[in-house]
Amino acid sequence: LPSVSSNGSDSNSDNDIVDYIEMTNYNNTGTDDYNIIYRQKRNKNNIASQKSRLKRSQKFASLKNEKFYLIEKNENLKATANNLKKQIANLKDLLVNSYINY
Repeated sequence: LPSVSSNGSDSNSDNDIVDYIEMTNYNNTGTDDYNIIYRQKRNKNNIASQKSRLKRSQKFASLKNEKFYLIEKNENLKATANNLKKQIANLKDLLVNSYINY
């Protein structure tokens, strides 16, 4: 920082003061630009994170629904398989009984 003597006169030239002020403004602008860019990057990342979390939770909900659907379908298929086994047993009994009665 340019100094001022005790008698009030400048110990540095006016150009030095102007140069110092311009340098100070440049540094603040650079810092402000950095902060703006940093904030923009953070905001962009926050949005991407939110989208990712939402997508993950939607996928989880979808998988959960699919799980319940597949469990129900599996139970129905097991019931159908048991009914078919019973029909096979009944048909075998009919065949054996018809052979014996013949």
